[in-house]
Amino acid sequence: MAERRCYAEAMESEAPEIDIGFNLDDAISRIHAAALEAGAVPPDDGRAKDPAHTAEAHLHSVDPGGRCSRSPCRVAGLGLALHEMTQFRAELETLAPFRLAAVSTHELLGAFRAVGADYLTGLLEHGKAAHRFEGQIDASVATHDHDLLCIRPVRILLKLADVFKELKEFDGKLREVFWSAELQQPGGKKRGARLLTAVCQHLYWGGVSYKEIHELAHGQSGNNGVADKIRMRVGSPDARSLFPRDHLVERDLPRATRSPAAKKRVRRGSSS
Repeated sequence: MAERRCYAEAMESEAPEIDIGFNLDDAISRIHAAALEAGAVPPDDGRAKDPAHTAEAHLHSVDPGGRCSRSPCRVAGLGLALHEMTQFRAELETLAPFRLAAVSTHELLGAFRAVGADYLTGLLEHGKAAHRFEGQIDASVATHDHDLLCIRPVRILLKLADVFKELKEFDGKLREVFWSAELQQPGGKKRGARLLTAVCQHLYWGGVSYKEIHELAHGQSGNNGVADKIRMRVGSPDARSLFPRDHLVERDLPRATRSPAAKKRVRRGSSS
């Protein structure tokens, strides 16, 4: 375990830092405390010590059999938000090699796009230009080598196209390893704050007000425009990577659409 943690830390030092838009550890602490206060687990329960275990403690389902079926359910929403964050934190450490490989692959794809097209276009243009000298006979100068300057660049182009396709597929498979929609994003600088969006959407599903969502996520009450900002984030494309079984019963997200690229899982027999 210690060796894996050291490796993860070394890998994270090489990978670019992720700006998720809020302080993860502080938000976990606040939402964990709120879940315990809401009765997720009894205070003397061993699961109360660990946010990840607390998140899994509340059984929630529309099915009969003693499970909670409230909708909205505050404890369920808090548990899902907590699970989303602890899952992200665990993947950031445990799956560091996959993340670093994905970042490197994405950078290579970017280099292909930025340089490769211009390079290959230039080669083809050089071949065309060389044809203008074909009629000029000079014993001391080789005016044109059709195979070298015209045929071979086309072969290179075809091979690089195959490599580019393979890299894109590899990049996609690497990002599919992660459950967190935040980590499924390409490794470029411009990222959407999907983890923050997912947390807000889970809390909203649990019946938490827009104002309290902001307080739980950011640790501050904010100004009068906070509710509108949270409302817009909640109504943006669905960023949740896990769902309660009854997420479509009543309180689904306003105007939210699910991203087809994001993997989703339905939690059964666990925290909502």
